[in-house]
Amino acid sequence: TELGPLPEGARLVKPEKPAEVVAEEAMQTAKAERAALVEKATVTVDGMVFDADETSQNRLSRGITAALALGLGPEETTEWTLADNSSAQVTVQQMARALMAAGQYQTSVWRMPYEA
Repeated sequence: TELGPLPEGARLVKPEKPAEVVAEEAMQTAKAERAALVEKATVTVDGMVFDADETSQNRLSRGITAALALGLGPEETTEWTLADNSSAQVTVQQMARALMAAGQYQTSVWRMPYEA
């Protein structure tokens, strides 16, 4: 009917997380922050703002690959939807420059979780 004494070694405060759990949680948070940066990334080429997330990089790559396969020159144009959802006539070269800039941006943020 009454509480007895605390067992030897009983804790009165919540134990801290092990260092490896804290490190893994920090890594997962950093990776989520990196993914968010990549997801909302944009790059500007000749005053036009292109989406630069991974899906957009794939689309740019497909457009460039198709143009090259068809023998189109770097100054050939195609209609493209920019980051603000407006349409623009862009050249194959501008698409390639946007793809390169997007890849460079992604590279710049990719190491972030490992540098923290």
